[in-house]
Amino acid sequence: MNCQNDFPWDAVHELLLDCGRAQSPRDLAVRAIKGINAMVPFDQGRIYSVSVNGEVFDSVLFGVDKCWPRVYCEYYSQILGGKYSLPNRALRNSRLTASDSKCGVYEWQSGAEDEFVADYIRPQRLRHSFGFGMYDTFPTCKRVLMLDRTGRAGFSEWERGVLSILAPHLENLHRNFYIGAGDECAVGRIGSSEGLTPREAEIADMIGKGFSPGRISAALFISRATVYKHIMHIHTKMGVSCRQELLVKLLHGRGGAKAAEGGVFMADT
Repeated sequence: MNCQNDFPWDAVHELLLDCGRAQSPRDLAVRAIKGINAMVPFDQGRIYSVSVNGEVFDSVLFGVDKCWPRVYCEYYSQILGGKYSLPNRALRNSRLTASDSKCGVYEWQSGAEDEFVADYIRPQRLRHSFGFGMYDTFPTCKRVLMLDRTGRAGFSEWERGVLSILAPHLENLHRNFYIGAGDECAVGRIGSSEGLTPREAEIADMIGKGFSPGRISAALFISRATVYKHIMHIHTKMGVSCRQELLVKLLHGRGGAKAAEGGVFMADT
């Protein structure tokens, strides 16, 4: 992209400095999307945290009714062969680079009118979306940021250029949280050695992050009784008798580091 006199280099610098002060990957994503809105305004913003199974377990919403992420997770992420699941193959292939500022743009007014577009996109009046993923060291997509516009004006070449500069730097900052023994995958390794199922490993990971059974139930869209059943199986397989013993074992596997994340948060742009 050509350097332009009006390119907001100072604002980009300040945003990256602010994101560098983040205390967790989730905090980084929230700081990033708020800073982006000052340069590339959007009508709705979404941050989805994605599990190792590709399921959304946490949402941060800006100007979005909380019913939409729920219906997305319960239904629309699973239809059409997972075409619109997060992260899907199309999104992984649309990671932004400075040399290709068109990646990650979704123009909903053109293209196929399938069930997802007709029943999910249209009722929200979404016309243009810009999305990119944030990864760990493997790389596995851990978070997806979506910027949505409901007006006729799409994302200009200038705005795409700003995002193409920001995205790789934000991704590097995000990846740094997963370098070393304290990354989230430690729970997955423990779970594998203890014979946990993918769902049990996911719930163990959320417990290690401070999720209560009620929050796990809400985040995974399963009943609280099912959560307690999974926890009972986790305790049995990992040889612990209470939550405190489980936390000690999980945090030991992470090298003593605990990531304080999770929940569903509603924010205003």
